Amino acid sequence: MPFSQKGFDQLRNHQEYVKMRDPGEETLVSEEFLEVITWFKNSFIRCNDRATLAKT
Repeated sequence: MPFSQKGFDQLRNHQEYVKMRDPGEETLVSEEFLEVITWFKNSFIRCNDRATLAKT
């Protein structure tokens, strides 16, 4: 799960940098970027579900 969280943090930092660089512009992202976000999200949810099962 730390890997997924680190990935989310890196993506968030990059997005904040892009918004800070061009605050008035609409941020467009590539299809690959959206695929990466989806992969990290699904990975994070899967890891979280496993951790919840391990706690019970």
